[in-house]
Amino acid sequence: MQLNLFGYEKDDNLIDSNRYEYFPLIQPPFSINNHTLNLKVDNGVSYREARKSPAHISLMKVRTVEACDDKIINLITWACRGIFSFQVKTNRYSYFNNGGKKTIYMAIENQEPIKQIFERIDMQLSNSIRNRRNFTPHITVFKTIPVSMFEQVYPQMQNKPFEYNFICCSVLILKKDLNKEHSRFKELAKVELLSNN
Repeated sequence: MQLNLFGYEKDDNLIDSNRYEYFPLIQPPFSINNHTLNLKVDNGVSYREARKSPAHISLMKVRTVEACDDKIINLITWACRGIFSFQVKTNRYSYFNNGGKKTIYMAIENQEPIKQIFERIDMQLSNSIRNRRNFTPHITVFKTIPVSMFEQVYPQMQNKPFEYNFICCSVLILKKDLNKEHSRFKELAKVELLSNN
């Protein structure tokens, strides 16, 4: 089990006693969210289901036994220290292999600023920097779909070029109280990056 400095556990080491989940992420503009939403609906996903997972760039999920709001906020603030707002570019699709399934995503072209934030978070959460998991910044479109659906959907998506650019000015921190049934993520805090102006 990979424990971290604050007594948290990362999402690859979850246990039943965890009662709170924290989710730092980068939130793209509505144009990208609408893009992924329409792709899902056009390929048979119900509008209600498609809305359950808005477009985002996940940094990490952390579960804790006790509420650690201030520690998490301080951790993300530290991770973002000295980082200026930066442009995020996406103009192509790619995919992950998940065992016998596939995950289709919008690839991020300039990954370094996002990786820097992730590595700072991971460095604080992990006892050993050598145990850092591979991290590919991306915006998920279809998660863990059967190969049959992938073979139908992916070629069609490849034939529809797109390009989105946006400025990342902050990292959003969501929190879910797992003690409550049907709990949903709620906004806990927003950590602003340095302005380029």
